[in-house]
Amino acid sequence: MELSAAPRLPQTDDLLVDLALAACRVASRHGFKGAFIDLELDVWDAHQATRNWNSQTVAQGRSLLAESTVR
Repeated sequence: MELSAAPRLPQTDDLLVDLALAACRVASRHGFKGAFIDLELDVWDAHQATRNWNSQTVAQGRSLLAESTVR
C-alpha cells in the first residue's frame, strides 16, 4: 500500500517560496545572523498552523450548520 501526500496547489508552493525569500531578505537587511533554513522552516510552520486552523474552523462551521438545519 502506498501513502500519498495531500495534493497542493502549485500557487501555494510558489507563495511559500516567495514568502520565505522575502523573509530572508528582510532579515538580512536587519542584521539577522542565524541560519536562513530556520527562517524558511518558520515560514512553513506558520503556513501549516494557519492551514490546520482553517481546516478546524471550516469543520466546526459545517458541524454548526448541520446542527441548525436538523432542528
